[in-house]
Amino acid sequence: MAEQSSQFKVTKRMRGPEIMLQDLPVGAQLVLRSGSKVEIVENPRDGQWLFVRPLGTDQEPELVFAAEVAELPEQ
Repeated sequence: MAEQSSQFKVTKRMRGPEIMLQDLPVGAQLVLRSGSKVEIVENPRDGQWLFVRPLGTDQEPELVFAAEVAELPEQ
């Protein structure tokens, strides 16, 4: 299994297929196409799915598909 980098940093906003979901660490923030801001709570590293939860909540994580991700804001 690949080792997670503790030096994760995005230097610009990325959109659509440019985001490599399998490389995103737990805790990274995303903006979904619905406009919701979420954070990754689990990444199965398949490049297709992520478990996310809305920022600042204790809601149960939900599974989102890659096509639902609109933006990876600067971290």
